[in-house]
Amino acid sequence: MPFQKPLSRILTTLGSWALTMAKKLALNNAQEEFKNRLRHKLWFVVDIPLFIDEKAVKKLHDALNRPEFEIKSRKANISSVNMTEYNSEITGGGEIGLAPFMKSSTTTKFGQKRSSSTSKGAEISQEKNDSAEMQFEKIINFYANNYPNRIFWAKTDLTEVFNTEGLSLSWTEVSELINTPAPRPLIIFEVPIGSKIVPMAAETEDGKLIEIYKDFINNTKNGKKIPQYSSIPAQAQIYWGSLEKHFESSVAMKSVENATKDGGRIDWIDYRLISRVGNQIIPIHLHLAPKGGYSTGTFAYQTIRRGHKHGIKIIGTLKQGEDINVLAIYEN
Repeated sequence: MPFQKPLSRILTTLGSWALTMAKKLALNNAQEEFKNRLRHKLWFVVDIPLFIDEKAVKKLHDALNRPEFEIKSRKANISSVNMTEYNSEITGGGEIGLAPFMKSSTTTKFGQKRSSSTSKGAEISQEKNDSAEMQFEKIINFYANNYPNRIFWAKTDLTEVFNTEGLSLSWTEVSELINTPAPRPLIIFEVPIGSKIVPMAAETEDGKLIEIYKDFINNTKNGKKIPQYSSIPAQAQIYWGSLEKHFESSVAMKSVENATKDGGRIDWIDYRLISRVGNQIIPIHLHLAPKGGYSTGTFAYQTIRRGHKHGIKIIGTLKQGEDINVLAIYEN
């Protein structure tokens, strides 16, 4: 029949439209689910951090925000006016006892009525919240809303990283993202109980470099079984594997405490977070720069000992070579 072809075209068009809408709805649902997972996974940043690198957080916040001008403070005036009318005549009046900007009263005559108005005002001064914690939350929010594909979690065995959609990348693959035009990948470590965080070296604010790993090796029970470090990959694996095998959290903690026993405060400190998977050893380099703002206990007991006994959360930006600039550390 003559109308069958137009009808067929209409049905085909409707079918295509319905399929397109279904795909869009499915995509929107998937995106919303992704955002919900992201919010749930990143909730820990509202906690009090064990450590936060204030200078690095401020610089990263400014790099992402690039403000030309900043409001440091602002003032707001709040006022209210009450009006009351009376039938009797009163031709004058006044009120004293408060400063003029806080309260004033006037009376005026309108025929046979008196109108009394009272105004109250208050000036509120607001200072900008420039805390590192607030800026860090803004950084996380910026990544989550603009570059969610740049947020990764390290697997507990440290072999790979993955995002909230479950996509896994090797350390080499995620490092390649550094060269693409977007903020550096943000890596989150949910360090499990039993993890081995080995202190390597530190520098105090007075410029004293301390090789903490030597004190750790000398005081651990089987320190003599740990070979000298070599940059040759195969020998480096043996070295890191020995540190992992003979790790003692109490000795590692005391090694950091010994590094500052003369009273020096830590300017920066480096660790290796080491994991063993079969014959493979993964030594992730963690760099912290407290700039003297924290006590030694933060980097000894809180990071090493409690990290080993209870686990901790570490978040930072990725550098080439399985290397992390740590921005913040949180308790589990």
